[in-house]
Amino acid sequence: MTQGGGALPPVLALPPLGDGMLVPGMPLAGNAAVRQVRPDSIVRMVLAGGRAAATPGAPTGPGMPSFGWRLSDERVANILTYVRNNWGNQAPAVSPETVRRIRSALHSG
Repeated sequence: MTQGGGALPPVLALPPLGDGMLVPGMPLAGNAAVRQVRPDSIVRMVLAGGRAAATPGAPTGPGMPSFGWRLSDERVANILTYVRNNWGNQAPAVSPETVRRIRSALHSG
């Protein structure tokens, strides 16, 4: 499952990503949201962005910008399938149809 690795947006291709750490406090390795059977949460995160909760150690919670405006359904599916099957993660592939469904729901509601 390496197909999506070359499709990572520049902000996601930071050197720390090599060990499954997106930013401090946001590991991709072993992340429950990444490994869920249904990928809806991480698809929404890539399409719409989001911010983690603030903590005493990180008073401004780490955030991720939206990439929905820039990535096709197929690229999102490839990237997330790659993330869901690297760094010890093991989860079903994400289909472009799933991304399309979630993108449509985000735009309609």
